[in-house]
Amino acid sequence: MKVLGIALILCCSVMHAASIPKKQSQTAPVHADYSKGVFLGTREIRIFPDDPRKTNFTLITSWIPGAEHKGFFRYQLFVFVMDASASDKILFDATPPEQGWGIPETIDRLQKCLLFLNTYDDGGFVLQKIPLFFTTRVDDHGVATGLSANDSSQMDLNNYQSFLAAKPDSSWEIDWSCPTK
Repeated sequence: MKVLGIALILCCSVMHAASIPKKQSQTAPVHADYSKGVFLGTREIRIFPDDPRKTNFTLITSWIPGAEHKGFFRYQLFVFVMDASASDKILFDATPPEQGWGIPETIDRLQKCLLFLNTYDDGGFVLQKIPLFFTTRVDDHGVATGLSANDSSQMDLNNYQSFLAAKPDSSWEIDWSCPTK
């Protein structure tokens, strides 16, 4: 009788444990934290050889899951033209090009270029080469002040994790091809 009582208590305990809902932390997806934006730094690049100014590219990324393990690499890229430093101005002819060195003129020139976001894994291998399509940012007077891109590209979680594992200064770069005069 004692054995039957112990077996009954054990069986009831197992049934009771099975009826308790699992904790949320046990069922939450492993990738939940990747949906938050990650600031990955700024690159200063001189795009045009005849312009003393550099262009700043600032990248923020995140990742969201998709069907059949095909998630999405999301990115926001902000582009601003910087004023030329005194030392940069010395390297260039004092005469600006025909279209000028104004920010709106430089933004117009950038819009005519093919720009790509290259992403790299923690081993330095290319993960993706993403063509960029920008929207012009304007001030209250309708004058161009910068560019921005806000888009996504298919990337699985393992590749995104490898991208984040790379050092921030080597995980991405901007590649470009601009028309010559």
